[in-house]
Amino acid sequence: MAELDFEDRIHAPNGTADGGGTREKVTAALDTAGSAVRDTAGTAKEQAGQVAGEAKAQARNLARDVRDRAGAEVRSQNDRLADGVRRFSDELDEMVGQRGDSPASKVVSQVSQGGRRVADYLAEHGPEGVLDGVQDFARRRPARSCSPRWQPVSSPDGSARASSVPATHRTAPAPGP
Repeated sequence: MAELDFEDRIHAPNGTADGGGTREKVTAALDTAGSAVRDTAGTAKEQAGQVAGEAKAQARNLARDVRDRAGAEVRSQNDRLADGVRRFSDELDEMVGQRGDSPASKVVSQVSQGGRRVADYLAEHGPEGVLDGVQDFARRRPARSCSPRWQPVSSPDGSARASSVPATHRTAPAPGP
């Protein structure tokens, strides 16, 4: 039998000169390959979604762990600070007891009592309470209400410096020679 080239096979009935159904076989093979590619792409997409979901879950878990550890460390530091302030207050009370009744001992006693109040506040409210208190104070007394007290003042040598004297109470420097 004579050898047929590609063109002859395409134009022959059933895709072959011998009627063996090559065209159907090729079409079936292409359909099978296309189906396999679609299945593989679908599987890859599904697995990529699972990997992305797992990565998100791990990132959330890591963030929660870091936040928990940082919170525990802050609470630990807060407790140590409260204990240190209490010990310092106790030492001040011992000093007051050793010195007797004097104006200085009254001041030291007041400082000791204030230290105990601070330690109690730290122990009771924790770092979150301290932060809330600072934020509340900042809302009630914004920094701009305090700023006029710290105005730059020119010194005699021409350099600027900060002054705690309100601008209304300052006097002009004496003129130089």
